[in-house]
Amino acid sequence: EPILDADGNPTYRQIAALLLPVELMVDGNRDGKMSFTDSAIHDRDSTTTAQKPFTFWLNTDHDIEHSVDEQANGADWEEDDQKPQQGQEDCSDTLLRTRRDLEDFTRLRISFKGLVEMVKQGTVETYLEWKPTDPQVGWQATDGEPAIQVFLEKDPQVEATYLIDDGAAYNQITAHSDYYVRWATPAKNAAARLPTELLQKLSDSQPYLNLLFEGKKAGKGRLVVTLKKSGGEQIGEYPPVFIELKDVKDMYERWTVGDVGAAGVNYNIWPTGATQQFGPSGKALPDPQTNEEKDYIMHVHGWNMEQWDKEAFAETAFKRLWHRGYKGRFGLFKWPTFFLSTHITPEWVPPLWDADVYQNYDASEQRAWNSAPALVSLLQTLNGKYQGRVRLTAHSMGNVVAGEALRLGAQGLIRNYVAQQGAISAHCYDATTANMQFQPDTPDVYGYYWVNGTTLFPDQWQAANYPSYLSPGSIQGAATSLTNYYNPDDWALAFLHWQLNQQTKPNAYYDYAYSGASRGFIYRPWDPFQSRDLKFQNDRREIFSFAAESHSFALGQDGNTGGAFASKAPVNVTTLFDPTLPTDNFSEHKYHSGQYRSTNMKRWRFWDAMLDEFGLRTN
Repeated sequence: EPILDADGNPTYRQIAALLLPVELMVDGNRDGKMSFTDSAIHDRDSTTTAQKPFTFWLNTDHDIEHSVDEQANGADWEEDDQKPQQGQEDCSDTLLRTRRDLEDFTRLRISFKGLVEMVKQGTVETYLEWKPTDPQVGWQATDGEPAIQVFLEKDPQVEATYLIDDGAAYNQITAHSDYYVRWATPAKNAAARLPTELLQKLSDSQPYLNLLFEGKKAGKGRLVVTLKKSGGEQIGEYPPVFIELKDVKDMYERWTVGDVGAAGVNYNIWPTGATQQFGPSGKALPDPQTNEEKDYIMHVHGWNMEQWDKEAFAETAFKRLWHRGYKGRFGLFKWPTFFLSTHITPEWVPPLWDADVYQNYDASEQRAWNSAPALVSLLQTLNGKYQGRVRLTAHSMGNVVAGEALRLGAQGLIRNYVAQQGAISAHCYDATTANMQFQPDTPDVYGYYWVNGTTLFPDQWQAANYPSYLSPGSIQGAATSLTNYYNPDDWALAFLHWQLNQQTKPNAYYDYAYSGASRGFIYRPWDPFQSRDLKFQNDRREIFSFAAESHSFALGQDGNTGGAFASKAPVNVTTLFDPTLPTDNFSEHKYHSGQYRSTNMKRWRFWDAMLDEFGLRTN
């Protein structure tokens, strides 16, 4: 616009401008690929907008730190999240300590095409800077204080190799001692000048700066690259990338039917519904805006998990699915499993007389069965919002919750179900699977279950060829397909653990009477006034948890389970881990939950397979 002089005559101010094909870019479509030169890849990374920013989580977890020497020897370390109170937030320092920490980073790339010599010689100073989402209204209180921490990507490729290649990840975290890694922490109302030594790596043939960044503070705004003269006068600005940084608990849903030690939960009157727990924002996720956001994956955790454990496993799953391109909703269903004060270590095996462990386990199993109605109610609600697009996956004892939910749910409750190393009798689904080699004291009520209206005793059901508890008829088409993800050498489901637990039932005070007036399952404590005859259907969950032995192996150890699982080929989960790992180690404790432990570089194949199973993989 003209500027009028003292006499009212228009004058024009001259402004220098750089008109160059510069660009600041993120992996907008999250397909794991980025390129400035390949238009097919470049053009798929959708441009961010104020209404649809690139959203990423804060790196505020606490990944276990192993020494570089330990990581270099090729062992498959259990690099897990620590209990929150036991370590500082990973973004609080300027180091990349572990390969697992790289899962909390994403890529940022800057093109300096046409500017290489200017920025290398210092003729132009280059800054990374946050500006308000809307320049007309400026910073708002709701914008928060967005801040990131930036590192140079050591081994940039089109593929995000730092996430899927162990060698590239190792190179990235061992680069502390040289100028390959530098950091900048641009924050609101502050500009961080890009270090000269970073810019010296540019060339006319490689005019691109390849960076990784982690979220440091929550907030949203425009991230821009500004070009300034040495005196500070701005002479150019890149088109912005709109970014929103959130606590990860504001990026997925948490539903609970209770946690051990939580106030206000009376389990004498079991909850029939789940309560939603919100993240720091206190807000629910917005309604889906795109077709991809209308998919939903619900995760059910297993036994022996504190509240933080449950969330750490769920957040690992969410992050790994996010990096593999999943754009739908993700939820965690929490149920009140008991847990041991000291977690079981790979070297620790409970002695045969350790009643505390088995009481803990069996009482947790009863809670798993009892949590199913609340899961059904939740899945019905979700199916109303994400109609026909809700998927269910459960780990270990969580498959008790999931299996009972399928039995209670109506046809079409969910689209797909993946059972991850299910700690539930395989005979629940298929009575023809192999029996364990022991002499059972109780009838096989999992493989041959009560039929309504009959008068036969449980020990006569097998001869009558009754259907299994979770037979296709009892599930009633609640899921379109079921897939068994199993580990034949699973530590937790092996002889000294799940199998021995089953073989030593009935528990104290429980028994099975094969004759007499109380024929069937019974509960006979020292106090005769507390004695009860246990009857199907009403007492089945107590019977399953404390009295009835599984005659078969666990679903999660048996790759031959048919029934409702017959339509989909079973998947040996160990084949989805890093193929360089020694297969004779898959009987170790960590492989019962191997998809959550260790690093994404060794586990990403599992999550790809899961997305394939759900029909959701796009890259």
